[in-house]
Amino acid sequence: MPPTIFGTDLGQKGLNRERVREMVTTNIEALLRWAYVMELPKSAGGAWGASAIGSSWAIVERVGALGTMVDVSAWGTGDDATDPHPDALTVAAAVEALDDESVAEGDAHDLLAGWPNLGVAGERAVARAWDIVTYADDGHRWLRSPISALVRRIAILGLWPAWDVVEPAVIPTLRRGKPQWRRSVRQAVQFDAVTGIPTRWEDVELDGYDVRRQRPHVGAYPCLTLEPDPAAGLAHRIEWGLTHAALRRLAVTLDGLGGRVVLPPAAPVVPWVEWGRSSGSDENSRQTA
Repeated sequence: MPPTIFGTDLGQKGLNRERVREMVTTNIEALLRWAYVMELPKSAGGAWGASAIGSSWAIVERVGALGTMVDVSAWGTGDDATDPHPDALTVAAAVEALDDESVAEGDAHDLLAGWPNLGVAGERAVARAWDIVTYADDGHRWLRSPISALVRRIAILGLWPAWDVVEPAVIPTLRRGKPQWRRSVRQAVQFDAVTGIPTRWEDVELDGYDVRRQRPHVGAYPCLTLEPDPAAGLAHRIEWGLTHAALRRLAVTLDGLGGRVVLPPAAPVVPWVEWGRSSGSDENSRQTA
């Protein structure tokens, strides 16, 4: 099942080509820039007051990192030059609503794409990365930081999460100069107080080396360490994927706003595949923090 965010399959939406030709189009990044950079800073109070948006606008002025000019005349301004355009408030509300939904972990976008098979060590690095970005609660995964913050960062500064990660070396874990082995065994960890029958089982890790036979147990795997640990970098890749999904969601939600076709994000879904693995590339530096 592909990764989903907010319980919705976020595949590429189908666009009617005739409709696109007949109507003015904008991609979701441009719409967000217009709303957060040109319109929302006008508000002097309420949810979009100086403390919320004014400080972000000051950051934009200092950094000058938008990279693309926004055609203000295409959208116009609110009825009062000091008020945000109503459509900008609609955009902001849609962005804030993203935080109300959970995130479903999936495996369609391989975080380790382009690297050799890292086996169990790679799987554990991916699991650690998910734990950095999300936490489990009541059968769902939730982002530790609001997705709206990542979306606003793209809108205001034009910066996506970093995705370039140094490919780690696979180092065998040794004990007394010999490779260590581990094995996963399903064991009963809870029993019925009356009957003694197991009521809960868990997979536990045990030593995988059979000392008596001087060989690994069947199904055992070697202990490997990844150097450097890629988990933190992979967490940014997860943030990229979830943010891209959020922008695709917004493109669907806001399509038709102001009589315009809102296109999905121009940024690639899996840049570490589409842009390659060259560390510090110009494209990566332009798109990420």
